[in-house]
Amino acid sequence: AIRAGQQLTRFRLHPGETVRTPGVLLVFWRGAEALRGNNLFRQLQLAHYAPRREGQWVFPPICASVNHTDPDGSYEGPHVQVMPALAGRGFEVFWSDMDPQHWYPGDFPQGTGNWVVDPKKYPNGLAPVGRAARAAGLGYLLWFEPERVAPGTRVAREHPEFVHGGSNGGLFKFGDPTAWNWMLELLDRYVTEAQITWVRWDFNMEPLKHWRGNDAPDRQGISEIRHLEGLYAMWDELRRRHPGLMIDNCASGGRRIDVETCRRSLPLWHSDMICAKGNPAGEQLQNAGLYRWVPFHACGTFGYEPSYTFRSGMCGGNIVVGVNSRGHLSTADAETDAEARRTTAIYRKIRPYLTGDFYRIFPHDASEAVWFGYQFHQPDRDAGMALVFRREQCAEGRQVVPLREIKPRAMYTVRFEDAPETRKIRGKELARLQVHIPSAPGSAIVYYRR
Repeated sequence: AIRAGQQLTRFRLHPGETVRTPGVLLVFWRGAEALRGNNLFRQLQLAHYAPRREGQWVFPPICASVNHTDPDGSYEGPHVQVMPALAGRGFEVFWSDMDPQHWYPGDFPQGTGNWVVDPKKYPNGLAPVGRAARAAGLGYLLWFEPERVAPGTRVAREHPEFVHGGSNGGLFKFGDPTAWNWMLELLDRYVTEAQITWVRWDFNMEPLKHWRGNDAPDRQGISEIRHLEGLYAMWDELRRRHPGLMIDNCASGGRRIDVETCRRSLPLWHSDMICAKGNPAGEQLQNAGLYRWVPFHACGTFGYEPSYTFRSGMCGGNIVVGVNSRGHLSTADAETDAEARRTTAIYRKIRPYLTGDFYRIFPHDASEAVWFGYQFHQPDRDAGMALVFRREQCAEGRQVVPLREIKPRAMYTVRFEDAPETRKIRGKELARLQVHIPSAPGSAIVYYRR
């Protein structure tokens, strides 16, 4: 038995008024293994729901950024200067987040609602950054949080009628047509002027009290419905006006991962756990858990390929966070050229396999004394990859890796990312592949093809 839907819906509709209700997607399957259902669901998303650009799937982008300023405190110079180096190293998108760039006055979170460019940080606006990114062949990702309004910010002062909470701040009224149009034009202007290719859409508040506080006794639930209708309509209209524009549904770290959002956007920051750093096993578990349901997702990853920490957080694309001795992001530093190129190359190797079926290799275990890993298999090519980890306290340097969907009598070529040779083995042997990881913690990436 399953119950699903909106918790509180007790309302009358006015003459001529319509609403839509939460969407529910069911995938039917037969068999004893739950992962069969997961893989059918993954393939359904890829075929009919995953957002596309020019008809092609959009993988999570390989991103880089900077976190230092010019001596006068402005960001334009450092941003513009790194673009050619980042593009030359294989990065795809320049990532500008709410911290530390703070492109608006007041910083985060006190400035949320000041949707104007801070002239002290960007004296010429954001357009020079967008032009520099485009000239280098990079996309430009910029952080927004349009639904939250902090007290004392521009929106709270100038348009309190647009806010659940008025001049005291609160939730922006995405269900109000006038407020919706005002926000649409504001976002459209920034996307146009700065040539933004990714809108990073954050959401760091609990909206329910605002919705319910706005509803009359005979209209309970209507504000929630109107807000979500407005959110989806906003994303649809922005993407209609700007073909190729993509949206990151960050939402305080993975709190808006559902069918409706993922048909319009990708989760490029699937958890705020990464902010605490130092939890590779947790990142492995999060990736494996989410890959069961969502083919394309990402987060931040620290360091460069081939480190254990990097591979633990590696998805089809990430914001790569390497830090030099001065505390600056080092993706454009001269001394990190080889590491950065190797890092962007590994993303391009693993990406195609993410569209295959997902299989868990070892139990979903948080212990530091075990091996962990997962596999992607492409049935149409009879090819795939496996990413396996020997965790920090694991004593066993060798392990049998039970790969799935391997034909026992077929011949396969097998290659390890960290070894140059390619060998041919029978499927019976590949299905119980012996993997050696000499150090703990350590990792291995295996590629195979019939």
